[in-house]
Amino acid sequence: MLTPEVWILVWSIAALIDVGLPLKFYNHYYFTLYPPICIAAAVALSLAARNRIKHFALGFAILFASAVPLWAIGESRAARGAEADAPREVAEVVRRAGNGSSSLFVYNYDPVIYALTRLRPPTPYVLGSESVEFSYSSHANGVAEVQRIIDSSPDFIGVHTTLPSEFLQVELDQLVARKLLDYHLIRQIENGTNGVIVSLYQH
Repeated sequence: MLTPEVWILVWSIAALIDVGLPLKFYNHYYFTLYPPICIAAAVALSLAARNRIKHFALGFAILFASAVPLWAIGESRAARGAEADAPREVAEVVRRAGNGSSSLFVYNYDPVIYALTRLRPPTPYVLGSESVEFSYSSHANGVAEVQRIIDSSPDFIGVHTTLPSEFLQVELDQLVARKLLDYHLIRQIENGTNGVIVSLYQH
């Protein structure tokens, strides 16, 4: 019969495979590891404390206290980001200027805007890197996919215009730039945390 420790080990290995298999390694992928590692840490602490409640409580308090500085840093960064939330502002402009059936294409920027506007993405490859850097794992033809989207003339196009992305090819940028000649700029929004400027165009 397998012990709980073995099951936790199996869970941890499965989580590692889940993180590594896409070969992309975005920060949020590592959230999958949190549950098994936290449970494993609690089991290890229990063994180290020899199942004595007072020793376990003391060790737990020390572990919790060591996480407080990291939590405080995260809260500070989140507070700065809340000062100017470009994705939410873009979504609000789209909701006011359009309607529930509007179409939106977010190019080279945060795909969370689709969720905030409650509009369906025009492509399953919502991350720009999936069309170029990670095309081998996403099996996406970036040029063909972007061409298909802009040929459909979405009602709104949101573009990150501060700096060119290291992931996206010049060819894709040129495709979108030519299409934007048929659109008019309705809003430019600067994000507070990193100074990214997002331009929103309407057809």
